[in-house]
This record gives sequence, structure tokens and C-alpha cells, in this order.
Amino acid sequence: MGSSVPNLILKTDYATPADETVLEFHMDIPLSPEETARVRQFLAGNNWKALKDYVGNSRPQLRSLISEWIDKTEDRKLGKIVSLKAKA
Repeated sequence: MGSSVPNLILKTDYATPADETVLEFHMDIPLSPEETARVRQFLAGNNWKALKDYVGNSRPQLRSLISEWIDKTEDRKLGKIVSLKAKA
């Protein structure tokens, strides 16, 4: 596994009628206690731009990925439907 590296997991939900299977893409990014406090502050205030800038500036090699991920998360928070489901 490891942190700060891209990872993927293939998951199957055997409790669904069609055994729904998904690819989960994720990256665990460790945070210091100070960073955790700042991130919580941004999230509590729905300050997505500040969150994106803060995390992107602290990890410039991941800036574009972080920016897109946070944008999509904000969209979900605002009730916008964000689905990347493949067309059948």
C-alpha cells in the first residue's frame, strides 16, 4: 500500500444482485497535526478554494490531481451529480 502513491483496488459487492464491481482509485496523503487542523478549518467553512490552494501548494507534484479531486468533491457537496459511470 504505502502513502503518497497512487493506488487502485478492485472491489466487488456480492450483496448486490449483479455483484457490482468497481475500481477504486485513491491516494493516502499523510498530514501533520497542523495540516489536519487547517484542512478541517477549510472544510468546516466550505472554503474549497483555500483547501485546494493549501493542499496543492504543499504538494506541487500532485497539484492538478488534487485540484480536480477537490472540485468534484465540492460539486458533490453542493448537490451536483458527478458520475463518471461508463456508458453501456
